[in-house]
Amino acid sequence: MRIFTECPDCGGTRSAAAARSSRSGGVNIADACARQISDLAEWVRGLYQPTIAHLHTGLQENLDALVQIGVGHLGLDHRAQLRASARPGKGLLKIRSARRHNLRGMDVDVPTGILTVVTGVAGPGRLR
Repeated sequence: MRIFTECPDCGGTRSAAAARSSRSGGVNIADACARQISDLAEWVRGLYQPTIAHLHTGLQENLDALVQIGVGHLGLDHRAQLRASARPGKGLLKIRSARRHNLRGMDVDVPTGILTVVTGVAGPGRLR
């Protein structure tokens, strides 16, 4: 069993003191990442300065693309809190006895409303 506790220095943001003290538009990087992607995209839009145009444009395009594909409700914070509508148990995609792509009778309950990524070993050398 793992027990996670927040660091008393950074409040669980995993950001160095210098990163937490640096602000842009009154917001530090940890606070910016705690926002929903759609809110972050709007905030970034208001930060435009000609001296950082090339960085700003790329960041804005990436955030807008995430909103466009439908994940604007997610956050970039590694500790992102599940929204009430997306908490496990509120909606599950139940997969039973999956047997495609080298799966052998696997049962999985995938929470809906949040980004879920499934990875695994690929290529020769898989257990047979």
